[in-house]
Formats: sequence, structure tokens, C-alpha cells
Amino acid sequence: MVENCDVMKFLNAHACISARFTFYSDLETKEEPKPKKLKLSHRAKSKELQLDLNSCSTPHDALQVLLKLHQDLPLPGDQVQTALGVLLDRFCKEADAAVRAKIAHLLTDLIKSPSYNTLPLFDDVKSMIVKEKSHKVLSQLIALLVTIGHTQPLNTKLHTQCIDIALKHLDDSSHLVMRKCLEVLGKLGFPEAKAKNSDVTLQNILEKFSLDADPRVRCAAFEAMLTWHQRGQMLNRSSYKQLTEALKDDYEGVRLVAMKLIWVHCQLTPESLIRVVDSDEEIRQVDDGFAKLCNMVNDESMVVRAEAAQLLGSLHAVSSKFLLQTLDKKLISNMRRKTSAHERQKAHYQSGQWSTGKRWADDAPKESVDPEGVSLITSGACGAFVHGLEDEYLEVRNASIDSVCELALVNREFAVQCQDFLFDMFNDEIDSVRLNAINSLRKISELVSVREDQLEIILGVLKDFSYEMREALHAMCSSIRVATKPGMNSLVMGILDNMKRYPQDRTSIWKCMQKLGQNHPALVTSLVAELLSTHPYFEAIEPDVDDPSYISILVLVFNSAVVSSTIMPLFPEHTIRHYIYLRDTLPDVIPHLQLVAAHSSCEDTKTGSGAKEFLEETLRRLSPIVTLDRTSAQQLIHIGIRSDLSGEISPLCTVVILRDLERVIELDSSLAATASCTQMFLQCQLSFIELLSGSDEKSPLAIKQHGTMQQNKIKKIIKMSDEMEHGFQGLGVTDIASIRQLRLRAQTLQLLALLTKGLTASMSACLQYLQILSRMEKLFSSGNIEPDAFTKFLINSMRKFESCEPAIFLETLKPAFKNHCLCVLRLEGQLQQARASIVEPPASSDAVAKFTAGMTTAVKIVANISNVPNTQNIAIQVRYPDQQVHLIHPPVNDFHKTSPLMFQLVTEALLSHSLWSDPGSVEIRLVLKYKPDKSLVSNDKSGTKSALHYDTIDLCAPIRVQIHPGPQKR
Repeated sequence: MVENCDVMKFLNAHACISARFTFYSDLETKEEPKPKKLKLSHRAKSKELQLDLNSCSTPHDALQVLLKLHQDLPLPGDQVQTALGVLLDRFCKEADAAVRAKIAHLLTDLIKSPSYNTLPLFDDVKSMIVKEKSHKVLSQLIALLVTIGHTQPLNTKLHTQCIDIALKHLDDSSHLVMRKCLEVLGKLGFPEAKAKNSDVTLQNILEKFSLDADPRVRCAAFEAMLTWHQRGQMLNRSSYKQLTEALKDDYEGVRLVAMKLIWVHCQLTPESLIRVVDSDEEIRQVDDGFAKLCNMVNDESMVVRAEAAQLLGSLHAVSSKFLLQTLDKKLISNMRRKTSAHERQKAHYQSGQWSTGKRWADDAPKESVDPEGVSLITSGACGAFVHGLEDEYLEVRNASIDSVCELALVNREFAVQCQDFLFDMFNDEIDSVRLNAINSLRKISELVSVREDQLEIILGVLKDFSYEMREALHAMCSSIRVATKPGMNSLVMGILDNMKRYPQDRTSIWKCMQKLGQNHPALVTSLVAELLSTHPYFEAIEPDVDDPSYISILVLVFNSAVVSSTIMPLFPEHTIRHYIYLRDTLPDVIPHLQLVAAHSSCEDTKTGSGAKEFLEETLRRLSPIVTLDRTSAQQLIHIGIRSDLSGEISPLCTVVILRDLERVIELDSSLAATASCTQMFLQCQLSFIELLSGSDEKSPLAIKQHGTMQQNKIKKIIKMSDEMEHGFQGLGVTDIASIRQLRLRAQTLQLLALLTKGLTASMSACLQYLQILSRMEKLFSSGNIEPDAFTKFLINSMRKFESCEPAIFLETLKPAFKNHCLCVLRLEGQLQQARASIVEPPASSDAVAKFTAGMTTAVKIVANISNVPNTQNIAIQVRYPDQQVHLIHPPVNDFHKTSPLMFQLVTEALLSHSLWSDPGSVEIRLVLKYKPDKSLVSNDKSGTKSALHYDTIDLCAPIRVQIHPGPQKR
């Protein structure tokens, strides 16, 4: 067996030898690593030579050289020391402060190299700090101390020296120097550490500088405290009072950091007692901090309001009385009752008129509050989320919705109270806010029940044009709990109206109806007669079983009948017949029902466990194939094998097994991927046996006949093996090895056919084949897998192939198929197949998109993608009537992750073509890109492409869109 190093030596040697052949010159000119390496090394040396700062006569020239060096970072490890020496020498001689500041900044970036020891540099930096007079340069040098300290995380002595240097320069007059010194204390110091020759702790020093006159210094002091917390250090409670005062600071940055620190104290010590100002009352720290953060929702800065609303959601330990006050609308807006926008519109509608002035003070503020009666404890929390949900900025509204949802999940009483406010957000003008409110209500739907007046809002949103909004609302309706029978009836009628407006929503609506039926069996039971239009005396007309609205009603009723046994006796006779039909066509949403005895002949069979047992039995029948020789395997295509026990024909015929696997794919979607992968593998085996049929032991048919049909079969086997490897999730290492061994057999036949033709490009194919064998050997050695006899024979013959002589390949590979037999794919786990479904544009649309020829038109694409780990490999394939194929790569932001390995694509595909006389259909589908092995056939188009060549796997059936590029209007 050839070692990896021997293979690499051989490949390099062969690259030089094969350069003599003219037909191979175009490939070998691309593989000359040595000249490229020499050129790259010369360029690297030239870059280092450009760092000749001694030749720069002016500061401007020096800055240009330093900027060029900054663009070339990071430098190789062997050049870092040289660059540092040149920069330090220039720093000592440079008189311009800007150049010295840039050099200090470059030193900070250079010493981050893992191969450089920063300890010798510390003494140089310390001496430079003592001599430096420029505030800007001094701040950069102190920042350099932080980087040096981070590169030596266990050197406490070095950290102490850095802190001492920072403490000496805290009295500097420049805010730049003071901020960097405070940063050193936060990143290298500890709260309880004391200054040199003093009893003052570092936290006391930070508390002192948090009262500085410069707001930037105050902000840096609080940020240093926050850095301590991020490093896992415990903060002293003495700073809490100072933090509450900082919430009134006129600088936005100070208020932001102060809020985060208050949140930290509330999380670390939530049960600590805090005395209320001007009162003897004590409350929990988490309640006090929650009230103060609620007060910041009314801040003048949008950033502060959004941050405050976001921090409130993670304070789960807050008391219920404080939490419920955030929805109390009686306080405070200039001492007037604060109401929601929904309530204001309702009051204006009920009044019917404006103030006429006939009555005294008829427009005076209602429910005014006495300022003396306002408690300082509760004033901050009252109405906080009301203000946040009605803020003018969507960032604040979205943050408020997220916090309300998170707090509702831990407090059932709060969930009931906030329900109305979340429903009010369904009428927001911004789509993202409405969508966030819908998803938030879906998360808390198990804690609340929906009233009839709230259902009216849901039914209004169901008419929204946005598919994303409607789909989110369907998911919410699947999990909500309806309280009354009229409410359930109105919800079902609204969903059916949605079906009529947007027929493309049928899949989402059927899943919604399925969950509604499972969650509301009692309410559905009371509506069965009305939904199915049955009458105790008169026989109704039998509905159309293909009507999507009628199917939606049956999905609702059948899923309720699983829980409520009183529904099934109410079914008309045609409903039972429709159940049998829909159970076969829509097994995902139609459950299994034990129907009455009168219709026992029409009872449905269990497809859940039955399909699984059927698949296991089918795979078990494939096991004896590995023991058959090639002649028996060829006979297996047409006949069965007699059982040893009964003597009867066993259903081992491969054609029958393929049919059985196809039935499993139709019956059970959970087993469809496993059955589909097994089916594809078996089809490849059958095609391979057909290629070998009629051959003798010395020469397979691939050598005797090398027609176009045979080559197409080989390419089909390779294509299907690629689809199995890249289109299924859950394949084990053994499964992948089996698939690649199958592909190796097809590639071997492809090489034999090429060698038999005697083409001049056969040497290039031999080299590619040797590389494939080398990768196979690495796969088996790394996974500790035992290859089959065919692959083991090829790997053992790799030493014979080192010369890449076509004659040796031909002589060695001829007997390779002598003892060839079928192999079985033994799947280790349950598989998932990469799939996609295009929701928009609908498949039944007859609309024609007209545009000027040569220009573009946009087609909106909405698709659901499943079992795809990386969306960067997803592309939209557009096939025009003239067979032109274009691939469109959607932006990353157009993919929305709905669950692990599940995405929703909402994008636009730009179509363009030359002039057409009549409208034509364009096929649009989603494909999965992958990089295949390079083709061994030299005249194949794919073989001449670059290493970036990729192939595609179809993820869904194509959707036809009618377009008509018309002439230009003059």
C-alpha cells in the first residue's frame, strides 16, 4: 500500500515528466508550485524591504510606509521580529507625534502574533511611556500595555506593573490617556486589588472616576466595571447607589453602561434588600433595579430606550406586583392616564364628536393623579411596556415585544394581562413588528385563551398580502386555544376565506387545521353538522373531494375524531369514502381512524409502524445478494430465487423490491429518505450489472462495446452516487464509503472504455484515477473501514499504477471485475433528504409577466427548504424555452431559519431574454450545488472546467412562469 508521502512525491515527479507531452501541456502549466513559491517569497521580501523608514525625509513619507505595512498585516512569524526592531528604532528618533502614534498602533497589531514573546518588549514600552509628552501617543502606548498583558495571561507580576503605570497616569489632563488607563484597570486588574502603597481598592478608584467632569471618562470607568463582570469578577455592592444616579447622566453612553451594570447587580444578588429613598421601606434589589430600568424606557434617546426594553426581559426573578405594573396604564404621562392607541381609537369612535365647548371642562384631562400620592417605588415600573410598545421607533417596539414575551413565559398572570397589548401590535405599520408580535403570541399560546374580539384581529391579518405574515399566523393559529364555539366557527370560516384568497397557502392551512382539530375536539364536535352540511332528514349534495376548502374541513374533523369518538357516528357515507381517498393521498395530515364495523372492509391500514416493518423486511430480503456471484446477480434482474424451506419463488426479484421501496416512499414521509436512498443505490447496482452482462472473465463488456448508450449509463451511475452522498443527511462513514465504492466501480469502467479507445488523453485520465484511489485509501484508513474485495484489489494495485502508463492500467483492470458481486447499502441511521417546495409563484398561475426585451423582470420566489445545512449551496435554476440555463444565487439575508436545517427563502429572481413573438413558459426550481469528482473523459465539457466547477441536485419539481419579452416602445 502506498504511503501518503510516496503518493505526493510521485505526483510531483509525474508532473515534470508529463510536461513533454503536448496534449498535456495545458494542464501541467497550471501545476508548477515551485516557480509560484519563489515569486511569492520574493514579493514578501520586497514588502519587508519597503519598511526602510530611515530613507523617509518627511513625516508624510513615513506615514505612507506605515500605512502600507498596516495593509500587509499579518506578517509571517519570521518577519515580525525584524519589523518590530525597525519600528522601535524609528520611534526613538521620530519627532512627529502622528508618526509615533501610528508606530505604537502597529506595535499593538504586530505583537498579537502567537510566535512572538512580548516580555522583552515591555521594558522598551515602559521607558517610552516615561519619556513621552504627547497625549495621543501616550494613550496608544498604554493601549499597548493591555495587549502585552493579554499575551501573558498568567504573568501576575507583569499585570501588576502595567496597573501601576496606569495608576500613575490617571491624573493626566487628557481624556484619551485617562480612558486607556481605566481600560488597563478593567482588563488586567481586580476589584479587591489595592493600589501600590495605599489602602484604596481599584473599585474605589473606578467609583471615584465615575464622578469625573468629563463624560467620556465616566463612561470608561463604568465600562471597566462591566469588563470585570465579563471576566468573572464579583463587583462590590457599594457602587449600586452611584449607578442609579448615573441613570440621570446627560451623556448617553454613561446611561447605557449604567443600565447594564444595574442589570448585572440584579442578576448576581437579586434578593439583597435596598432601602427606598426618603423612606424606611426596603425592597428586593431585583425589584428596585427593574423599576429603574422601566423608568429608562421613557428616556429621550432611542438607543437607551431600546436597551432598557431589552434588559427588562431577562429579569425573571422580579416580583409579580412590579411586573404587572408595567402594563398599568393609569400612570404616567404628565399626570394623565396613559391609554393604548387601540383604546384611544375606540373611545374616539364611541364619542362620535369633538368637544363643542357647551359644557364646562368637557375636554379636561380625565383621571388626573395627585403628585403627592405617587409612590416613588412604583412610578418607574408603571406603564413601562405600554410606552415601549407605542414608541415611535420600531427598534424599541420590537425590543418591548421580545421582553414581554420572555417575561410572559415565566409568569402566567402576566401572560394573561399582556395578551391584549400583543394583539394591538398586529395593527402596527411595520411588517417586522407585526411578525414579531405574531411569533410572540405563538410562544405564549399555551398559557392564554383567545377571545372572540381578539379573533377579529387575527381574521383581519389573514387577508394580508405578505405570505410570510400569513404563514406565521397559520403557525400561531395552530397553537392557540379558542374559548367558545362561535369563536371557533369564525376562525374556521376566516381560514377558509384565506384559502379562497390565496390558494397557494393550502399546505400551511392544512397543517393549521390539523393542529386545530387536535387541540379543540370538543368545539369541533359541536360544529360537525355545520361544517359537513349534514341534515337529520334531508340528504345533502356530496362535495367535491378535490376542493381544497372541503379538504381543510375534513382535516379538521378527522383529527378531532381521533380524540372525540362521538364524531365518527355523525359522518355521512360519502365522508367515509373521502377519508379512504385522502388517507392515501395526504397521509401527513389525515390520521388513522378506527371506523365503524359497517365499513370495516374500507378500514385504513396502519401505515406508521406497518411501513417501517415493511421497509425492514424489504431491506432484509436484500441481504443474500452479497453472497451471489455475478451470473446469479444478472439472473436476479429478471427472476426470483427459490426459498430453501418452501421451494416457492421468493419475492427477492430486484424489480419487485424497487416497486416495494417506491410504495414505502408514498406511504410514510418519515421513511421516504431511507427508502429513496436504498432505491437509488439498488438502481445503480442494476445498471452496473447490465453493463457487465454478456462479458467473460477476461474482458468485461465495457471494453468490447464502448458506445454512447453505455457511456451515458456510466455517467448516470456517477451522477446518482453524487446525489446520494450530497443530497441526504444522516449518512454514516460506512454509508459514504459504500457509495464511493459504487462510484469507483463506474469510474473504473469509464477508464477502461477510454483506454480501449486509445485516446491520447488517457494518461491524464490515469493520473486522475490514481488521485481518486489515493482519496479512497485515506477514507478507509481514517474511518477504520474494511473495503470490499473490488476496492481492496485496486488499492493493493496502486504501486503498479505509479508510472501512469495506460498499458499497465489496462492490463491490471481487466480482471478486476472477474469476481464482482452486488453489495448492499447498510444504513446506520434514519436519513433525511434535502428537499424544497416552492410556494410562490403558484404552479397554477396563468399570469404573464411582460417586459421589454433585453431588460429584466422580477419574479418573487417564496420556498421552504428542509434538510440543508448550508444555504450558500442553494441556487435558483432558471431554464428558458431555448434550453438556456441560468443559476441565480439568492442573498444570504433572504434565507430565514425556521428550525434546525429548515429555512424559508423569500427573494426575487431576475429574468431576462431577447425578443419573443409569443409568451413562453420558464421553468424555475431550486437546486443544491456540490463539487463532483473531475470527469475521466477528456473530451467531456466538464473536464475542461476549472477546479471551481460544480454540479447541481434538483430539490423540487419545476414551476412554470409565463413571460413575454416584448419589443421596445418608441
